[in-house]
Amino acid sequence: MSSLYCIDSSALFDLARVYPPSIFPTLWNKLGDLVQSERLLAPEGVRDELLRGKPDDVVRIWANDQASMFVPHASLQSAVTDVLRMARLDGVDLNRVDQSNEADVWVVALAYSGCPQRIVVSHESIKGRNTPQIPRLCQCVGIPHMRAIEFMSQEAWTF
Repeated sequence: MSSLYCIDSSALFDLARVYPPSIFPTLWNKLGDLVQSERLLAPEGVRDELLRGKPDDVVRIWANDQASMFVPHASLQSAVTDVLRMARLDGVDLNRVDQSNEADVWVVALAYSGCPQRIVVSHESIKGRNTPQIPRLCQCVGIPHMRAIEFMSQEAWTF
């Protein structure tokens, strides 16, 4: 079975910076194909982060064309509660959640709520045992995490 993914805005921003659509259109078409096949999702909080860019920002434009990938937060409430409970039990300091990382728990909750569970793709790395960042939250709930380059490798994409 093909892998299912939940992507964070950090991975999309990183991809746009390193592999801009104007130079790597095939990459962005492949991402769109994953969205169309319902293998690539993100919570609506990621959409909100992506849409904060300038009107001509390539990630904002791409996100506008991928409306089907964004899952409403209302459908994730139970999973968010579970992720926060497990993170707290594992020593994550939830008081450190702020505007810069508030979508992180939703990304992990979306991955956690899937059947089968999804792999989280982000640009983040663990910065400490008690930080509420995506890789650490993934550890708490037993969800795989990878960076964008690993994601492309797993999909066996070549350009």
